[in-house]
Amino acid sequence: MKLIDDNETNSYPIPSSRFSRLINLGSMTAGIAGSVLASAATQFVKGQPVSIQDLITSQSNMLRFVNHLSQMRGAAMKVGQLLSLEIGEFISPQASEILSRLRNQGYSMPPAQLNKVLIKNWGPGFQGMFEDFNPYPVASASIGQVHKCRTRKGKLLAIKVQYPGIRDSIDSDIKNLMFLLKSSALVPPFVDLESLLEAGRRQLHRETDYLREGQFLIDFPGY
Repeated sequence: MKLIDDNETNSYPIPSSRFSRLINLGSMTAGIAGSVLASAATQFVKGQPVSIQDLITSQSNMLRFVNHLSQMRGAAMKVGQLLSLEIGEFISPQASEILSRLRNQGYSMPPAQLNKVLIKNWGPGFQGMFEDFNPYPVASASIGQVHKCRTRKGKLLAIKVQYPGIRDSIDSDIKNLMFLLKSSALVPPFVDLESLLEAGRRQLHRETDYLREGQFLIDFPGY
């Protein structure tokens, strides 16, 4: 059975440690801040009025924001999805459209990273359980991806694989995003950011409990 395929498309390695995720958020924030300062200075020199809100939610900055959260996945991407629902009508149509992409797109793990996750959970000989295991997911979202496979006995299965480090980084991601969003003008002041992020935090802790989810499926009548 072949698992690793180097022709993977639309994939991006997931930053799995808390430190690497913090660095990713910091890089995003620094990029947005640098863009805002440069644009503000240019407008000031030209004698044009400066709107920090408009500069922060410019097309280039919203693209940077969405791309970083899409690459991080987990709580970071989930918060972005929630924000797209809450503030979409209060920013420009172009910025709102870009932010809404977080609800419809997501990177998958590269096959090499997927292989490491499966080996960690099932051991180095896990390939022996399958006749075929497609390394390309049939679906990917904010906390995991789904793969089609067939066991040695011919049973067709859908395997749900959680991204590495996602569950352990929920609280730190939420805390760091809370600080970054409060420090910027991205979220309108009338949005209850703390309640929004707390709701997202609780939801993610439930969604990442795959054992609990599996037990619900077993208990469900007719499963």
